[in-house]
Amino acid sequence: MCKVCKTFCKVILTFVALTTIVVRPASAQITPADSAAVLLGAAENFDLRGQDDIALALYRHIARSYPGTPAAQAALERLGEVGAGAAGIGSRRPEPPGDTELKVFSTLYGLWLGVLVPDALDLQGDAPNGAGLLVGGPAGYFAGRAFVHSRPVSLGQARAIIWGGTWGTWQGLALASARNEYPSDRAVAASMIVGGTLGVVGGAVASGHEISSGTAMSAALGTVWGAWFGAASSVLFDLSYRPTLATMVVAGNAGLATGAVAGNRWSISSRRARLVTLSGMIGGFAGAGWALITLPESDRYLIAAPLAGSILGLAFGAATIKEDRADPPVPANGPAAALSPTGALLSRTGGSWSLSAPSPSPFRVPPPRDGGRRALAWKVPLLEIRF
Repeated sequence: MCKVCKTFCKVILTFVALTTIVVRPASAQITPADSAAVLLGAAENFDLRGQDDIALALYRHIARSYPGTPAAQAALERLGEVGAGAAGIGSRRPEPPGDTELKVFSTLYGLWLGVLVPDALDLQGDAPNGAGLLVGGPAGYFAGRAFVHSRPVSLGQARAIIWGGTWGTWQGLALASARNEYPSDRAVAASMIVGGTLGVVGGAVASGHEISSGTAMSAALGTVWGAWFGAASSVLFDLSYRPTLATMVVAGNAGLATGAVAGNRWSISSRRARLVTLSGMIGGFAGAGWALITLPESDRYLIAAPLAGSILGLAFGAATIKEDRADPPVPANGPAAALSPTGALLSRTGGSWSLSAPSPSPFRVPPPRDGGRRALAWKVPLLEIRF
């Protein structure tokens, strides 16, 4: 082979090698699917930040320009065009994570168990309570941390677990009191431990499926309303102390189921659930005011009027308060006040009022002067104002 031919062959082989090494990997790295995925991530970022117009334009561009890619399918789902034909975003906005909220609750619940377990075991003195507080907080934190690391937890799923433990503890207290009009501290503590544990487990099982924050809030507030309806009905029908507690538990469970089904079926946001509850509260207090003006000496009328007013207020709120936007995203590492699903019944933070299910907290009552041991009591916050 002549020298010129050898040189020409080397040039051709070098060109082929460069094309194989450089051009082909580069083209494989920048595919339409990859470009669409990058745009989808940007659109979801704008969506979470509340810039719906930009996110909507990006979702439509991805669905139109990159058909057949996974990102285009996800964009169509965000637009609500799969099976429904609607165009819009917000109804399927990703839920913010609930890991921080769940870890806060698990820590507080561990401290709460540290107070209850010594009473359930009838351990005397302050040393067992101190040991329970010393161990309960870290144990609760690491238990919650292990749970959120085992699987992703949305805000609605976290709130379902939290309310399960809260309402389960209340049920344990009510059932212990319903069985015996004067239950011992040991029986009450044991019943509350069992009820709270079953509630947490039930909430964890329910959180195996996706739960929106609106559904969780609707279920929690439905529980509160059910308990109120049960208590008021028991008074109207002249039931004794123990049947009244049993009626509260049964009606509260019915309200829990009703709120969960309604929130899931009609995609109720937490904002609408709070506003409907606010309407019911206004109706209930209006009924109480009317009863005090007209027949203040009738005990039964003082219960019937707020009950009727709250029912009318809830019905009015459900019929007139409509959804105008989805739940705003909550930062995963935001302040504790923004993360708390329960707390005071009425709270004011950052210049705005909000309504939530009240979160009871335990505390020790000092012993009486004539002797005896310290008692365990509950505190239910009704108003919280932050300056």
